[in-house]
Amino acid sequence: MTQIKFYVDFDDILAETANKICEISKDLFGTTATFEQIIDFDLQKSLNITQEQYEKLMHIMHEDCHLESYAPIAGACAAINFFSSQGIIVDVVTGRPPDTLNASTAWLKKYGFDYNQILFVDKYGRFSENESKQTVLTLEDVQKSDYSLIIDDAPIMLEFVAKNMKTPIAVLERPWNQLWLTNRIQTSDRPIFSADTWAKLQQMITTLFELY
Repeated sequence: MTQIKFYVDFDDILAETANKICEISKDLFGTTATFEQIIDFDLQKSLNITQEQYEKLMHIMHEDCHLESYAPIAGACAAINFFSSQGIIVDVVTGRPPDTLNASTAWLKKYGFDYNQILFVDKYGRFSENESKQTVLTLEDVQKSDYSLIIDDAPIMLEFVAKNMKTPIAVLERPWNQLWLTNRIQTSDRPIFSADTWAKLQQMITTLFELY
């Protein structure tokens, strides 16, 4: 039997990142956008900040002290650990900078996630330099992968998978992916599962893969 492998994104799939970003942006720049108002994945647009402010925000939000303060999304740990208990290989596949490995690993350990490995992927073309010596995968590497399911929230990444892979997609519903979901579910030629909670998403995935 072929080994089942899940690709699971980190931010806003496992960790409540956008909520924290809104807090940091408010403290730094006085912005007022709430989580519910982040309807565009482009934070510069959603927060109404300049390019310089955006770059500063990206740097600060990836500092260890902030990464360690993110709350886990309700039900995420229970779902991931359930999948792992079923013999599924769960890879945490993130677009975070590779030098966040230690903080990201510590966070997953702190909240008790049972997973196989963390993989860094240059999902958004942000890694012009990599001084951490961590391996960074490309989108082409993802395309060639043998994952049984892709779990993500970012419209850019979801669209890449939809266009270039046949892998089923599971989406945790966020304000910024609602338009993508509406458009794609109507036209997709492969399964796309979405839910607004991990409990619901876990049940869908359990049914899909006939887990018990």
